[in-house]
Amino acid sequence: MSATPIVIDASLLAAYLLREPEGVKFDPILALATSVQASLHAPILIEYELLNILAMAERRGRITKNTAVALLHDWSQIPCSRDSSISPAIRLRILDLSQKHRLTAYDAAYLELAMRLDARLLTLDDDLLRLKRAYRFIE
Repeated sequence: MSATPIVIDASLLAAYLLREPEGVKFDPILALATSVQASLHAPILIEYELLNILAMAERRGRITKNTAVALLHDWSQIPCSRDSSISPAIRLRILDLSQKHRLTAYDAAYLELAMRLDARLLTLDDDLLRLKRAYRFIE
């Protein structure tokens, strides 16, 4: 039995790491991933998005530098494959999804990866969540 692919985005990951109430949505998914029933995936840009979220949280006084470093360590312990594929065909699909759904290219990259992997997409992002009807794999 192969692991079910799941794409996670930075909004969900940040809520989980920062212990925000919405982050509990990630708890059962992490349990599946650590039991090898699911495989977690994200585009490589999740690294930069998470770094930005932590930098802004620190700048705004929500967390300390030490907390940010600890959260980066926690992130490194989550078994998530970072996809760095960016072929011309993938670029075009991201651009098309971005234009079609009025998404940022960042959000479209998560959507494209979920489509390419035939995976569920877990997010807390409002722009992606509004597409739940069109793409039933978005949760």
